[in-house]
Amino acid sequence: MKATVLLSVFVLAMGLSACEKIATEEPPIPTVPERTLAEKAKKYADEHPEIQSPLIVNALPKSVNVALGSVFIDTFRFGYNAQEQLVQVSTDRGPILDITLDPTARKANGRFGKQELNFQLNQNGLAESAVGAFPSGKEANNQYFYKNGYLVAIVDKLYLTTLKYSGNGDLLEWKGITHQGERVNIAYEYTDYPNTIRQEVTYWTASHLSFRGDFLGKYSSKLLKKAVISVPSLGENPFVLDFEYTFDSKGRVSRMLIKRDTLSDVLYEYRY
Repeated sequence: MKATVLLSVFVLAMGLSACEKIATEEPPIPTVPERTLAEKAKKYADEHPEIQSPLIVNALPKSVNVALGSVFIDTFRFGYNAQEQLVQVSTDRGPILDITLDPTARKANGRFGKQELNFQLNQNGLAESAVGAFPSGKEANNQYFYKNGYLVAIVDKLYLTTLKYSGNGDLLEWKGITHQGERVNIAYEYTDYPNTIRQEVTYWTASHLSFRGDFLGKYSSKLLKKAVISVPSLGENPFVLDFEYTFDSKGRVSRMLIKRDTLSDVLYEYRY
C-alpha cells in the first residue's frame, strides 16, 4: 500500500509539472507569408506620394539629327497617331520602334526590329502587363503599376523595379529593369525647362531617346540637367551625363548637347 501511495504522489507531481510547463510556454507566433513581387510593387505604388502632374504640351518634333562628337550618326524620325501619341521611330535603315494600338481590345503591340512586346491595357489606356522579348532579346513577362498616371513599379519573374517621382512629376530614381530590359540604377536632376520632347534617358550610350509607347505612363515634367547611370554588369563606376539646351524662337528645343564623362559628347538637333 505504501508503494501505491508513493506512485500516486509521483504521478500527481508529474502532472502538476506538466501543467506548469504548458502554462508558461509562449504561444506560437503566426507566420506571415512572404509578399510576392507583384504584391510588393502594388504596395510601393499605393504608398508612393501623390504626384501633381502639370500640363505639358508636347512639341511633336518630326525628326532629330544625332552627331557623336563631330561625326554625324543618323537622323531619327518620329511618327504620331491622331491622338498625338508616339507610335513610330525610324531611320533611313528602317523602323526602330513601331507601335500598333487597339484601344477597343485594350491591346498594344510594340516591335523593335525582330523583337516584339504585346501589352494588355487597362481602362485608362495604360499597360497592365507585357509578354514577348525586349529589344535586347531577353524574354519579357512584366506587370506595371502606376501612381497618378506615372509608372512607378515594374515586376518581372526575377526583379522588382521601382521609380521614384517628385511631387511635381519629375523622375528622381530608377532602380531595376529599363524598358529595354537592362539592369540599371539611375539618379536624375532637372532644369526648369518643360519636357516637351518626350525626354526619358535610361541608357548610357547613344542614342539617348525614348523608345516606348505613351501607354507606359507620363514623362517627367522638366528637361534633364544631369543623369548618373550605374550599370551593375559593367562595374562600379557610373556614367555621368550632363545636359545643355538651345531653344528656337517659339521656345522649342532646337539643340540638346549631352556631355558624357567617359564617352564622347552627343549633339541632338531637333526639326519640327
